Amino acid sequence: METLAYAFNAVAPILLLILLGYFLKEKMNLSQTFFSELNNFCYRVLLPVQLFYSVYQVESFSEINWRVLGYAMALIPVAILLGALAAKIFVEEREQKGALIQATFRSNQAIMGLPLAISLGGSEAAIIASIATSIGIPLFNISAVIILNAYGEGKEKESGIKRILLGVIKNPLIIGVFLGLVTVLIRYFIPTSEGMPVFTIRNNLPFIYTAISNLSSVASPIMLICLGACLKFSFTKSLVKKIVLGVSMRLIIVPAIAITGAILLKDALRLTSAEIPMLVAFFGSPVAVSSAILVRETGGDEQYASQLVIWSSAFSMLTLFGIIAILRSLGYL
Repeated sequence: METLAYAFNAVAPILLLILLGYFLKEKMNLSQTFFSELNNFCYRVLLPVQLFYSVYQVESFSEINWRVLGYAMALIPVAILLGALAAKIFVEEREQKGALIQATFRSNQAIMGLPLAISLGGSEAAIIASIATSIGIPLFNISAVIILNAYGEGKEKESGIKRILLGVIKNPLIIGVFLGLVTVLIRYFIPTSEGMPVFTIRNNLPFIYTAISNLSSVASPIMLICLGACLKFSFTKSLVKKIVLGVSMRLIIVPAIAITGAILLKDALRLTSAEIPMLVAFFGSPVAVSSAILVRETGGDEQYASQLVIWSSAFSMLTLFGIIAILRSLGYL
């Protein structure tokens, strides 16, 4: 019973905020434009600040388990290969193959993953989850553009690698993490007085630190509310089998392989309870919301991609509950 309560308490706050966003859109007469602008504010301001704040909490880079991070990033191409294999076997339409492959490897780490990792592991898990986000998002984006261009015929086809790299460099989330890493490096290398850093934001600019902390604390709730408001549930009978396939790849098969592999390699990875929440969030989160937009831009099947986002977001509440309950019962959470 304690295991089920733990899993419920980890997932329920996220679900409630998503439902609140959906309720506000449906019942409170708030426009989609309002939520789109709020979502843009979250993406460009709140989430970068949250990532900066989480990275800023790193006292030393020796605290970060780089082996687990390397393992997580190495699993991305494995997920891509699994998606490509599933697409080859089960999907005939070329414009749907890229959408399925993207759904297999590209999780909603920024909006769903971070809050989940924090819910499961607190501030300690937030640090490694933030680093994983900063590395994972560029890999997700670059991989998605290359794969979708290979299967699509949209205007992005001619944009080339330069546009991809510029997009990564200008990404607000990457900027937030980069600035956080810079502050940690400055704090680490500046000469110290009596064993303490000469200058820190927390000690020397407490008003700025408090403002950053306050913005960071509201980032996840607002992002989840926006996610709920953006969901438009629909059902297309002709796509049902492919939706089941895509959702299963994203929420069951990839998390099972990634988390089981990490547990089997726990000694080699030096895996601790601080990293497990990151792995659950990184591989168990639903399909990234922005994935449908990229499918459209590259000439793929946007309707299929959109339904993968919607139904993976809905069913992730059940699959995450199951994953968390199993890991808790086995003593890994």
